[in-house]
Amino acid sequence: MDIDNLLKPNIFADEDGSAPPSLVQALGVSDPALRQEALVSALQTERLLIPLVAQEGVQPEDMRDEDDALTQVFLEIAGGRKAAVAFSSLHKLKEFSSDARPVPLLGRNVAAQSLMHTGLIILDPQDEKGSGGEVLGRSACAAIASADQWLAPWYDVRIHDTFKKKLSVVAACEEVWVKASHDGGVLIAIQMKEDATLGDAQRASVLISDVIRHDEYVKSHLDIVHIVPLRTSLGTQ
Repeated sequence: MDIDNLLKPNIFADEDGSAPPSLVQALGVSDPALRQEALVSALQTERLLIPLVAQEGVQPEDMRDEDDALTQVFLEIAGGRKAAVAFSSLHKLKEFSSDARPVPLLGRNVAAQSLMHTGLIILDPQDEKGSGGEVLGRSACAAIASADQWLAPWYDVRIHDTFKKKLSVVAACEEVWVKASHDGGVLIAIQMKEDATLGDAQRASVLISDVIRHDEYVKSHLDIVHIVPLRTSLGTQ
């Protein structure tokens, strides 16, 4: 018996399953960049609910206690990666799985655990396809776990300049932007000149993909990525 743990105060003693107000506020932000930033800030101090479900293939004789039969839930997100599932409220968790056992954990602890696996969290998914879920990437989880200020990819000059330098060999490229996308990922918008050809756009996209695959810094800061060549301005494809 761990006496030290028994003597520690239970910080979740008054837990009623409702979503913390700061999380509700963060999730309600419509702008994807501001929403991600608000979530990172809130989760450094707020709690999440982790769903535990029955683990397949565990035999009774292999169990020391009932917790050995339970496992954390991971979902496959865009790009084929697995993200740890977490919820802001008991209501959201039960909508996802009525049989799951909710376990409250501080957001920073959930983030730290996720970094031991894929480094990704999906918050409040509606189903096993991840519908409606907000994905938090590895750099966001690292900032949550360490309670540090998060340098979001869309503010990271090093990422922008790396892309810009790579695209300098394509004369038809005018600019590149790194923006937040609505699925918790990143939009790489490549502004092409008016006379750019389809081949120019394809070459630019391939060069960006090459950076994401091989540049260790960029690769570690980007998870879900959408590459979109644009004409004239960011608002015109």
